[in-house]
Amino acid sequence: MKKTLAVLLVLMIALSGFSAAVSAQEIQSPDRPDPSRIAELITVRQQILDLRIQVLDLQREILGEIKANDNLRLVLIERLEQNRDSLSESTLATLKSLHHEVRVVQKILLDTRGDIGNLTKDLRALNPKEDLEEMVAIYHDILDIQSDRLEKVRAVGDLLEQMMGIDWN
Repeated sequence: MKKTLAVLLVLMIALSGFSAAVSAQEIQSPDRPDPSRIAELITVRQQILDLRIQVLDLQREILGEIKANDNLRLVLIERLEQNRDSLSESTLATLKSLHHEVRVVQKILLDTRGDIGNLTKDLRALNPKEDLEEMVAIYHDILDIQSDRLEKVRAVGDLLEQMMGIDWN
């Protein structure tokens, strides 16, 4: 009986020591990132979310400018049809010159078509758990392209406004 009790006591001590070792290993497991790394990941992910919001805001702004430009174009077409026979040579020359400038800016815009799509494909190829810094860099590239496109779309709008401001008589 003493032998059995001694064996049970040794087994209990061994098991309690084993469970304590397992608990300590779980606490210091290399699979778990350290708290500073977790804080860094949270910060970068928040930065990515902020960049996404900026991208969407710029996209909305660009689409609004494009819609305004389309409305100006419709008004210009209507005015041109109404005043086609009464336009002076100088007015017609000015309109053609401004129209040419609009076409040049539109060509520049067309040259950037697909750039954001390619960057978006690059984003999808990244691992969101590991490639956070690369994602941030790509979002900054997208924002740069969008800012440039917004500038060009506004330039088209300014040129269309100039066309509207011409004396059509």
